[in-house]
Amino acid sequence: MADGPGATRGPEPLHDAVTSIRDCQAQIDQAGPSAPASAFSALALSCYIIPALLAALVAVSLVGAALSPGNQSFEAKWADWLRAHHAGLVAQRFEEIYYSARQPPRT
Repeated sequence: MADGPGATRGPEPLHDAVTSIRDCQAQIDQAGPSAPASAFSALALSCYIIPALLAALVAVSLVGAALSPGNQSFEAKWADWLRAHHAGLVAQRFEEIYYSARQPPRT
C-alpha cells in the first residue's frame, strides 16, 4: 500500500480478521474427524471463541459510548469512553488512522 499524500487506508484489520478466520476454518476442515479432540478444541478456541469475545468487547464499548451523556459526536464519545476505561492506546491508534486518512490538502 502506498503511503504519502493522497494515500488512503482501507479496512485492513477487518480483511486480516476475515482471512484469519477463513484460514482457521480450513485447518479445522483439514483436521477432519480423525483429529484428536484437544487439537480440535484448540482450533475452535482460536477461531471462534476469541473472535467472539473481542466482538463482545467492541459491542460493550460501542453501547457504552452511545449511552454516555453529552452532545459530542459519536466518535468523540467513543474515544472518551475508551480512554476512561483504560483503552487509551486503542483510541490513539484509531485517531491516528482517522486523521491520516482525512488530512487537509498540502499547499
